[in-house]
Amino acid sequence: MKHRSSPRRLIALDGFAAVSALAGGVMVISGWPYAFPMTWLQGTPFDSYVIPGLLLGVIVGGSAAVSTVATLRRATSGPVLSAVSGIMMMGWIAGEIFVLHANVGFTPLWPLYFLVGLGMTLLGLRATPRSVRSLGHRVRHA
Repeated sequence: MKHRSSPRRLIALDGFAAVSALAGGVMVISGWPYAFPMTWLQGTPFDSYVIPGLLLGVIVGGSAAVSTVATLRRATSGPVLSAVSGIMMMGWIAGEIFVLHANVGFTPLWPLYFLVGLGMTLLGLRATPRSVRSLGHRVRHA
């Protein structure tokens, strides 16, 4: 990794995303300490918060946890996993806005977590070793 501060920032963002999404998934499913109103799910494909909570905790939180560990271990895959995890977080937020906006309105958490995902993606791409970035070029021209 080229930039000395990038891995630390990446670990901080990945760790924040992992803890937030894992805790959020548990909160969404359990309703503790805050139970989301069932009216928010009207007109969505969900009749309970179990599936959204699992998706948030396992997919979004799990991917951020894996990228945190990989970056901490200085694995070559760490930055790439962080970028992918950031894209997943931005996708989650976009999906949340699309599915819930009519019932929820606006929440300032949406831009905050979208920016966290964007930061993970950009820092991950910036910290990805050149040898890994050039793989795509070599595959396309093989």
